[in-house]
Amino acid sequence: MKKIVIITFYYGYFKKDIEFWFHSVKNNPTIDFLIFTDLKVPIQCNNLIVIHKSFTELVEYTQQKFNFKICVPEPYKLPDFRPAFGEIFSDYLKGYDFWGFCDTDLVLGDIRAFMTNSILEKYDKLLAMGHFTLYRNIPEVNTMYMKCEEPNYQQVFTFPRNSAFEEYFGTSRYWAINLPDRFYKEIPFDDLDCYKYPFIPQFRKKEDKGKNYFIYSYEHNKLYRIYEMNGKLHKDETMYVHFQKRKMEIKTNVQEKFMMIPNAYIPFIENLDINKLRSFDVSQKWYPHAYVLQCKRVINKWKKIKASLHPSKFGIPMLPIDGINYYK
Repeated sequence: MKKIVIITFYYGYFKKDIEFWFHSVKNNPTIDFLIFTDLKVPIQCNNLIVIHKSFTELVEYTQQKFNFKICVPEPYKLPDFRPAFGEIFSDYLKGYDFWGFCDTDLVLGDIRAFMTNSILEKYDKLLAMGHFTLYRNIPEVNTMYMKCEEPNYQQVFTFPRNSAFEEYFGTSRYWAINLPDRFYKEIPFDDLDCYKYPFIPQFRKKEDKGKNYFIYSYEHNKLYRIYEMNGKLHKDETMYVHFQKRKMEIKTNVQEKFMMIPNAYIPFIENLDINKLRSFDVSQKWYPHAYVLQCKRVINKWKKIKASLHPSKFGIPMLPIDGINYYK
């Protein structure tokens, strides 16, 4: 079995629903999770490795890996450095076949059911969106981010705002164009549209045509997407569900079985039927949180424009236009 370690970080304060992420981490015991934080972690398990570093200490540690001054004014900027984690955290990666990273606003299912040994044997980079990615732990792959030109890593690492460098605007695009045979681009996960009140998975629009009323069920270490199609209830296993900026109410304790509906964690429902599934429909309800997110999006764009007025000597990271088309 290939040894895998997932690197993440958390600063500020833990959101209340982080306990569901920790629980899904614990239920993937054959994969190690390395978290950098200055917070007290509310769980202990054999596969969770906690590295206590302040945000300033983590930035200083990262700076040691580069011969130019990096710019990391806030934790929100750290994801841009993810493609370089193989080099930045090389001291922590010894003995692992693959390293990766993931967000914490998600619930993990059975990762090994999707990242199988046969798939890991074939590919060097797995998944493209940035909320969960794996890389083969070899020097060639660990330095591949340096070959990306649109934008290049020096522009990104010296720019104060997030540039989605680990996504299809950066390194994933480079792999897709130059190393497609070594890049596993499938969508074994559910990435929910955060601007819509109902759970609407993105990037599976063709496959999900005719499917309605998505909710999710966590059962021990398995995660399922539940939906209606042609008047019948269906249930498929998925690798993880990414809630992405949603505010999830907590209406149940963390247990081996629970469910997720728009927008709450609820107790597990035995013998779920089609009428009960339809009762969770919120498609006709007003979703004020979407307007909050849109305002934040505009503010973030304005901050990027201001930052662009004072570029570093490497220039401004310009995002490729075809990256936008990919996400559409």
